[in-house]
Amino acid sequence: MEATGLSPFKETHDPSISAPKDENGLYPQPSWMFNESVLDTTWVVGKTGYAIKAAKNRTFKISFDKEIYRNGLLTDKSNSALLEDIRNSILYLNAKGKLTRSERASEILLTACHLVFHANEIQEQLNKPKIKSESPPVC
Repeated sequence: MEATGLSPFKETHDPSISAPKDENGLYPQPSWMFNESVLDTTWVVGKTGYAIKAAKNRTFKISFDKEIYRNGLLTDKSNSALLEDIRNSILYLNAKGKLTRSERASEILLTACHLVFHANEIQEQLNKPKIKSESPPVC
C-alpha cells in the first residue's frame, strides 16, 4: 500500500441519521437539476454543477430508460420498485454531499443498470426470477 500520509477513513452509516427528506418523503432536488420533479424518468442537468438558467445550452440528459434484462427497461411499470431504489440512492448520495459533479449521477445509474443486467443474465441461466428491486425477496 502506498504511503500517502493520509489516514484511512471509513464512513459508517447510522440509519437514525439520514439525509433530509421533504413532506412527501423524497430527497431534495439536486442543485444541478433543471426538472421540476425528481420523479421524472429523464433528468435535464447542468454540466456546471448548478441549474443556471443562463447556461441552459450547457446541459445533458440523464435517462432512466435503461435495459436491465432482455426486453425489459428500468422504467417499465413492473420495475418501478427498482427504479425508485436507484433514484433514491442517487438522490441520497447527492443530499449527503457525495456527488461532486452532475455527470457522476449518470455514471452511477449506468453502473447500477449494468450490474442488474448482468445479475439478471445469471438469474436467467439458473432459471430463477429476475431482480426487480434492491431488497432481497422475503421468504
